[in-house]
Amino acid sequence: MPETYVIEYEITEDQAAAAADAVLEAVNARAGSKVARAHLFRSGLHTLLAIGLLGAMVWLGPPPWLWFAPFLMCGLSVVLVLVVGLGALLGAVGPWQRRQLDAALREAFRRLESPHVRWTVTDEDLVVESGRDVREFGWADVKDVFLTGTFWILALDRGPQMLLLADRIPDATARFVLTRARDAGATIRIAGKTNLQPTEPTDDIIG
Repeated sequence: MPETYVIEYEITEDQAAAAADAVLEAVNARAGSKVARAHLFRSGLHTLLAIGLLGAMVWLGPPPWLWFAPFLMCGLSVVLVLVVGLGALLGAVGPWQRRQLDAALREAFRRLESPHVRWTVTDEDLVVESGRDVREFGWADVKDVFLTGTFWILALDRGPQMLLLADRIPDATARFVLTRARDAGATIRIAGKTNLQPTEPTDDIIG
């Protein structure tokens, strides 16, 4: 007989702020922000190296054409810093994004036909019900699962992000969801930690 798990809870407007924080944390935890920091670190090293070369060239007095290399390194570093800085500037709209997302989630929670949410999870698929609103999707559609202390966020292929209230998930159900999602090829990410590796037991992150 196929395994079946049920998760039930009430969702309210008061949970919108926590949901918004969880969604933004999931977005900010992606590899792009880490890559930007790595680029910024490398640009700093290049700048220091270029300054060192300039100092050595002033001291040694080499042919004029050798001055091109350190100036080129400085120029490339400046361009890289400007690009990364622009990304940081765009990231400064984070508080505005959070307010907009908070408001959108409050409105979405308010418009639910019923605050009662029911998840039915089996080997084959997941069904989410709220009143007469029913959404069904298979495990192959789940591409990413991000775990925070308040919500689990399931990112679907060509679909919305599904919010699952974390403290309403029984341990056995949590293990089943994580194991089944990983077996189907989804990435398991944990807030503030490294990704769950394919051979790592899910018991290590439950409880």
